Amino acid sequence: MGTRADRHRHAARTHEQASARHDKAAAFWAERGDEERAGIETRNAALEREAAVLERERAEIEERETATGT
Repeated sequence: MGTRADRHRHAARTHEQASARHDKAAAFWAERGDEERAGIETRNAALEREAAVLERERAEIEERETATGT
């Protein structure tokens, strides 16, 4: 993989994919009436989305530093 920014963008995509899987799992458990597991999966999906945001922010920092040479 390329630059540090590229690696962070890749990590962001991985977190987004994990978030989608957790959303599906939440629906699966909710359909079966297991609200406890559905809730855990929903929370996990939200955490993965937040992790993706952090990775994109890291990529932006890396790009700025590369552009300015700092």
